[in-house]
Amino acid sequence: MKIKLINLPQPNSLDDKLDPPLGLMYIKSFLKKHSIDSEIIDLPFIEKKDWKDKIGYADLYGMTVYSASLYLAKEVAKIAKENNPKAKIIVGGPHPTTLQEQVLEDELNFDIVVMQEGEKTMLEIAEGRDLNVIDGIVYRYSREIYKNVNRGLISDLDIIPFPDRELLAQNKYTRKVLGNYATSLITSRGCVFNCSFCCKDVFGSKVRFRSINSVIEEVKQVIERFGIKNFLFYDDTFVLKRDRLYSLCEKLSELDIIFRCNGNARHNTFEDYQMLYDAGCREIAFGIETGSQRILNIINKGVTVEQNRKAIVDAKRAGLLVKAYLMIGNPGETKESVQETIKFVKETDPDQFTLFTFVPLPGSDIWKNPEKYKIKIINRDFKEYFNIAGDNDGGAVIETEELGADDIRGLREELLGFLKLKGQRGRLQDYYTKL
Repeated sequence: MKIKLINLPQPNSLDDKLDPPLGLMYIKSFLKKHSIDSEIIDLPFIEKKDWKDKIGYADLYGMTVYSASLYLAKEVAKIAKENNPKAKIIVGGPHPTTLQEQVLEDELNFDIVVMQEGEKTMLEIAEGRDLNVIDGIVYRYSREIYKNVNRGLISDLDIIPFPDRELLAQNKYTRKVLGNYATSLITSRGCVFNCSFCCKDVFGSKVRFRSINSVIEEVKQVIERFGIKNFLFYDDTFVLKRDRLYSLCEKLSELDIIFRCNGNARHNTFEDYQMLYDAGCREIAFGIETGSQRILNIINKGVTVEQNRKAIVDAKRAGLLVKAYLMIGNPGETKESVQETIKFVKETDPDQFTLFTFVPLPGSDIWKNPEKYKIKIINRDFKEYFNIAGDNDGGAVIETEELGADDIRGLREELLGFLKLKGQRGRLQDYYTKL
């Protein structure tokens, strides 16, 4: 059986060549562990005129799909069916996991939706098992749609082999940390927090941590095989469990690496940031979102403006370069709340920033209950459901009580203009030269 895993271009990214597709790389390594070969087709590196040839022939085609890339998944599925009309097209990821039946009903070229994590389910599909005995899928048979029960999440992440990183030798990914080329790595899955703009349908609400030994061995493997010593730890919860974090950082400090991670203003301390610095961390990012406490409460962020302020100050004091993720157009947004964000940035002076536009992602509580958040969803074309794209803009698909879509776009330009005038410090990703 010939299997191709297709990495779609990401229209909701300033640069979709930043990082290799970890999810597909994990699936490839899991299949390989069970003696099944597969190939990853990395479309961001392939001109569209060459897609048909590069996608080629396969019996199974698999794709990870986000809301904003759904239209591209449909294009790829059409090409795949032209190449092999008998092939099965499998889609997974947050959008299909959340809107399972709708995805199959709207696109007849999609055959199977894999819910939640894909490793075990993809293995059983690749082994040729009857679909009616495979848990965690929704599938079409004779024009009828059938749904099997959720498989449940993998409790021991150490059973999954390290992601197959052959792509690092083939493609020039552009991620940099402290100015040097870096690659991404994840040490946990799941998130305990309940931000109302987030979808947790894939990895769930319980955090599952990889063992420290597993993480260290993976870092060593990357260093030895590819000579890469700079890393981006992708976890939202990298700093969540303090005892584990300290033990992990003690081991990382022995490897002489440089890394970036996401911080957590809810509970991290100055001592935590010092410890991260000693382990090789030089850049840290915080999901600040807004300078308005009222909006933080509305979106159930579980943090205060003062905690965010202290996190930035303490992390900078420990020697870390601080990046603030900001979001415009949240439920409850007003012209006054945008001014609160501007005031917050002036006072805390983060080194870098990224400005996202809020969109109600399927699966999030805001998507499910827009009336609860006093917003109106005015556009359900998922092509517009991107937070940020190549021109540093974002989709405007809602209205708040006080702001229409055009108002949100205007306030975004105002906030972005202020941020650009403020400027950024440190070594930036290459895509900033375009902006």
